[in-house]
Amino acid sequence: MCGIIGILGDEPIAECLYHSMLQLQHRGQDASGVFLSDPIFGETLRRRSGWVFQLFQEEPPLPETRWGLGHVRYSTSGKGQVEDAQPLVLKNQDHTLAIVHNGNLINYSKIREELENEGTYFQTTCDSESILHILSQNRAFEEPFFDNLCQAVQKVYRKINGSYSVIGLVTGRGIFAFRDPLGIRPLLIGTAKNLTAIASETLALSNIGCKSIRDVEPGEVVFLDGARHLHRRSLTCRKHSHCAFEFNYFAKTPSVMEGKEVYTIRIELGRLLAEKIRTLDLPAIDVVVPVPETGNPAGIALAQHLQLPFAEGFVRHSHVGRTFIIAGQEKRQTASIQKLTPIRSVFEGKTVLLVDDSIIRGTVSQRTIKLAREVGAKKILFASTFPPILHPCVYGIDFPNQDQLIASKKTLPEICEWIGADFVIYNTVEDLKKAIGLPDLCLACVTGKYPTCTKELETLQRLREKDLVH
Repeated sequence: MCGIIGILGDEPIAECLYHSMLQLQHRGQDASGVFLSDPIFGETLRRRSGWVFQLFQEEPPLPETRWGLGHVRYSTSGKGQVEDAQPLVLKNQDHTLAIVHNGNLINYSKIREELENEGTYFQTTCDSESILHILSQNRAFEEPFFDNLCQAVQKVYRKINGSYSVIGLVTGRGIFAFRDPLGIRPLLIGTAKNLTAIASETLALSNIGCKSIRDVEPGEVVFLDGARHLHRRSLTCRKHSHCAFEFNYFAKTPSVMEGKEVYTIRIELGRLLAEKIRTLDLPAIDVVVPVPETGNPAGIALAQHLQLPFAEGFVRHSHVGRTFIIAGQEKRQTASIQKLTPIRSVFEGKTVLLVDDSIIRGTVSQRTIKLAREVGAKKILFASTFPPILHPCVYGIDFPNQDQLIASKKTLPEICEWIGADFVIYNTVEDLKKAIGLPDLCLACVTGKYPTCTKELETLQRLREKDLVH
């Protein structure tokens, strides 16, 4: 999972690109990068490990160009080296093609082998480079540009299996974007007075003044020429499978995707948890405490519906970032220790209901409960807005191996014991569907029903494990 942004402006856009990328930082913190293009200033590619503000603080200052791409990386393929950071760039004699990609390619290993056998040279271990080469080999540079671009994207659709939202820039031509035929990963387009932008989430667009924000549809190609005229074409139409975990955890709370506000969905998930708790024989709850920040809306709604006291029992240290998207179990454990500080008066001597977005590996849940007990919590009930995660994600969320998933290995009482809770409550799959309110979702991590072929899943898992070791 990553965050991507492309901006085409009538005026310099470097500052807008910076502010948009800050609004996507929660989607990736391993690396960040930009590609800028302008007839006057030429081309600039800058990539580095770390956060967006570090990238923009580097010297010399970025040129004041009118076109640009930005990317924040959360590594789910490749070795996490700076060379794997995006944008990825390929030059030919007349033009430069640059792309940024959010998603995960299941058949990357096979596609790479095919391309290398045809003489293609890969510069990175990143799966996104396959898309770059397929576009380039299928004359995406040439006139008539939009027709050739659509033919090249059609080739991507035929060859690539997985999730992919892509934004590209061709120097001298414009900016284009497309989503995979199932729309697994989000992508939206919006227009302001002096620019048009495409990004992973609405906040990255509204933050720079964009209005009339809409989704790029699954299987749709959009192209902004140099005059900011929008060209659109639907190449394929299949059953939509937007990732349910985006709504529950990954997207920022104010975001709107597929016409659904994330905050409203998380409130409804809390209400549904409250209905479930009413039916259970539990100890009397003294206080409801959310695990910040994604647990906050559900915690508020749950407390309101059960008419229970609500308190913010943890101070979250924002410099740590999101512990879930840190690669490697040991690093996640270290970060989870540094992430939260409990407030003693909230917990001491009380039966506490903790509300969080999910229990995946159990690392963060275990540490959070330990912190609460260390400051005197008498009993701890733990509620998850997301159902038990039983199957690996192959589309860009970093739990690609079933052995990592606590719910796939342990019974409910065993999960309680392992994370240190007195009781664990989950929302059901039906609760999740009801809260999101969309007819077609990817729920593979809870149901095991994948919307695409998973023939090469084991190869993908082995590649990820190997990359983490290195």
